[in-house]
Amino acid sequence: MVHELSGQRRSDLEPLTPGDVVELADSYRTSCILLMEESLESAEFCFFEERHHDALQLIHTAIVDAYAGLLAVYTLELPGTRSLVHLRSKAECLDKSLILAWSQQDPTGDLRFGSLKLVNEGTETIQDNALSIEEVYMLYDDAYALRRLVEASCARHCRDLRQASVRPRG
Repeated sequence: MVHELSGQRRSDLEPLTPGDVVELADSYRTSCILLMEESLESAEFCFFEERHHDALQLIHTAIVDAYAGLLAVYTLELPGTRSLVHLRSKAECLDKSLILAWSQQDPTGDLRFGSLKLVNEGTETIQDNALSIEEVYMLYDDAYALRRLVEASCARHCRDLRQASVRPRG
């Protein structure tokens, strides 16, 4: 893998310095937040236009980007999959607080997640009446809650990396 930091290319043969690690994690954090915000803002517009199926697809994208971004911040590598279930499992192993995104509003949060994971497979759509419009709005709220949790987790992790990079050795 080749990392590009501060305009310099580094290969795997060159270990990342503590400063490089902080810079790379921060860049993944920024990208993650921007991608989530863009998808959620677009979903809001789709709600306004009554394009609920498009909103559902954008919510799915925002959640995938949230989990993938968190994994990139923590591991400094982009995940090799866009599988929602796989990304969620890996991300929740790194930060247990992410579980709250699906259970803090009501006990049906995990059921909504189950419906959401099928969206990308094309087996569950609003047109099929598998998801109500109200459930799509709830998924939006879930995605927004997840966004806040991911943003806080990534900020904490980057802060910890920054503190570790300036800590005297020995």
